Amino acid sequence: MSWDWSTTVTGVVGIAGIAGTLVGGSRQINAQKDMAREERRERRLEASYAELLLKVAEADDWTYQLFLRWASVAQEADPPPQRPDLFVKTLGARGVLSVHWSPRVQVLVDELCTELDTCFRMYLRNQLALQHLEDDPAVDIMQLLAKFTGAKDRVSELDHRIRTQVSDEIAGRSDGSVRSA
Repeated sequence: MSWDWSTTVTGVVGIAGIAGTLVGGSRQINAQKDMAREERRERRLEASYAELLLKVAEADDWTYQLFLRWASVAQEADPPPQRPDLFVKTLGARGVLSVHWSPRVQVLVDELCTELDTCFRMYLRNQLALQHLEDDPAVDIMQLLAKFTGAKDRVSELDHRIRTQVSDEIAGRSDGSVRSA
């Protein structure tokens, strides 16, 4: 009987060892899957923010180009300036990766788009005023310029704030929530 007892104990210990190995192996596989998933998420986030920073720089340059064209009357052959891609609220224009932006970055981009719209509207009003200056002397070009310049300065400020926010999120210093401003 003692022989049967030791064989049974050995079998139970062996089965427990196999079960422990299987559980430990599955935990290791799950941990590897989680790490791979996190790495993919980080790569998508970095690609998304790299694309965003390019579009933000394009928008900042666009406002500067409008500023340079402020005093010149557009010729009829000149097409009106197109708004930057970032302004258009479609995934195609903003980039498919924009779905990865944090809530805080989204708020900053929306503020930037508001300022871009102000720049665009002031520029167009200025162009109309320059073309019809003698028809409507009540238009205050200096007031339009002041509004445009204020919006242009806020675009540059938001460019810096977006870059700082993206840097903080990638470095792990910010979670990207709206309250982390």
